[in-house]
This record gives sequence, C-alpha cells and structure tokens, in this order.
Amino acid sequence: MSTVRLQGLVRFEIASALSNPAIVALGPHGLRRLQEFAALPPGWDGGASSPLNANSLAVFDQFMRSAHITPPDVAVFMSHEGALILNWPDAVGAISELQFNADGTINLFQEAANHEATYRVEDCADLMGALGLTPTPQQIWQVSLPLETTSRQQRLLTL
Repeated sequence: MSTVRLQGLVRFEIASALSNPAIVALGPHGLRRLQEFAALPPGWDGGASSPLNANSLAVFDQFMRSAHITPPDVAVFMSHEGALILNWPDAVGAISELQFNADGTINLFQEAANHEATYRVEDCADLMGALGLTPTPQQIWQVSLPLETTSRQQRLLTL
C-alpha cells in the first residue's frame, strides 16, 4: 500500500487508520480513492473546500465496525467539507448514499424512495433498518460505544 501525504504534515497508510470491516466495505478501488482524498490540500477544488476530515473518517469507521455491511459496487467520494461519502446501486440501479459527517451524524439518501434522513452514528440500528438491513444483537451492542477518534487515528490524521 502506498504512503500518502495529508496536508503536507503527516505521512501514513490510510488503511492503518481503519478497521477491517471498513477496509472490506471500501474494497481496493475505494481504498485507493480514500488515499487520494487524504493527499488533497485545503482548497483542492480551487475554492474554500476542506481536506479529508479525521472525524468523518472516524464516523465511517465506527459505522462499519458496527454494521459490517459490504455495499455492492461502492463508489467513494468526498464532500466540499471533507466528509467521506459512499454510494452504491440497489437491486434496480437506484442509488443509496451515506455521508459521514465530522459531527457524528450520517446523512442517508435513497434515490428509489426519494428519501433523505440524518442519523447519529449511535443510531446505527435505525440506519440499517432504513437501508433494509437487520442488525444482529452484536451489532446493536457495538453501536452503544461512544464516538471517538482512536488515538491511532488521531496520530495519523492530525489535521
């Protein structure tokens, strides 16, 4: 895995800041995209855009550790504010999208139902229900853990 530069300050392998469920959900292409985002400086789009936010990455990682989902044909994007975005097509080709925000919330958009909602990362079971997934008791227990960037993520993603 290649090493990237985050805001010219920290060199790291993005995978070292993520749990295995998060890496599996991203897949090799998504992980490469995330590495590219981590290398982008402030103003990467020529405007007032922000670099990849470490708290957004922590929210994504916590959700994936809790949900253990592997969306099909996942695409990885980054918002203007530095939030990680995943989207994927459902069975009929309509897009489902999750945006992982630095404040601990996750925005859901479902194209087929024209549905938008915001969930706290602690409400993983509700979000999984909206996605048509059934959480196991183990997953429900895991989401009760407080949201916090791990010390390893903080060391690697100091912005």
